[in-house]
Amino acid sequence: PVGGESGVASVSNLQAGAGSPWYLMDTRRPLKPLIYQLREDYSFQAMTSVDDEAVFSRDEFRYGVKARSNVGYGFWQMAFGSKATLDQTNFDAAFAAMGGFKGDNGQPLGIKPNLLVVGMTNRSAANKVIKAQQINGGDSNPNYDAVEVVVVPWLP
Repeated sequence: PVGGESGVASVSNLQAGAGSPWYLMDTRRPLKPLIYQLREDYSFQAMTSVDDEAVFSRDEFRYGVKARSNVGYGFWQMAFGSKATLDQTNFDAAFAAMGGFKGDNGQPLGIKPNLLVVGMTNRSAANKVIKAQQINGGDSNPNYDAVEVVVVPWLP
């Protein structure tokens, strides 16, 4: 809930559905939708000493990386998640929802998404919505290059 004239207003940055997830984000501002904090830098470590228990017992040399980090949410209005089918209509609805987010004082936050994050199953749909110059047999695509498409292998 966000405080409004009546005291409370419900706001969501989620579009329901049963499909593969896709995310629309505004990453142009200093405060990001997701924050990554490196607490201890990555260091390669080798356990190869003959005094090491694994080397002595099993002739096993172990290698690994040691680090400490944390990840968290930043400004929630800067991201919008959807499991609805990725098409022109749902993309337009998500884009408009993000642009319509207002602060506690009722003023628009000025959010304009610039990144569409999809998994491999939504790659083709994302390219049809964003990269195709023409749709419906020759009409201009109003969403052509509206955002950058990022395909990540960790999403379905």
